[in-house]
Amino acid sequence: NELSEKICEYINSVVQEMAVPIIKHDSLPDNSSDETVDDIRFATLGQLCRLRKLILNIINFWYPALRRPSSLAKLCLMDVMAYRFLPVVQSLSSSRYASQAKDIFASVWKSTQTAGWIDRVG
Repeated sequence: NELSEKICEYINSVVQEMAVPIIKHDSLPDNSSDETVDDIRFATLGQLCRLRKLILNIINFWYPALRRPSSLAKLCLMDVMAYRFLPVVQSLSSSRYASQAKDIFASVWKSTQTAGWIDRVG
């Protein structure tokens, strides 16, 4: 379906233009306060929430609406989740926001399994 292909192309172009900066906390200047580091981590958590919303919108709304959505599933899994979402989750793994990051990851993981994108073993 030509419309499905155009929609996938559009979503892909939006994703490709999306910058997901991750600040290495150990590269901050020595005079950075704990408050500054925490502010950066909180902003990173907000970024993770927006990525989750994008992923869940693709899974719950765009994926079912398209007739042949396999290219959209691949885009979401590889470009959004692997190259953007997971690095942000990992960057929060040793912060006070680790439990929220884990919960956000779990909700995305569950949705990808429900959509049938990831096979369950066992």
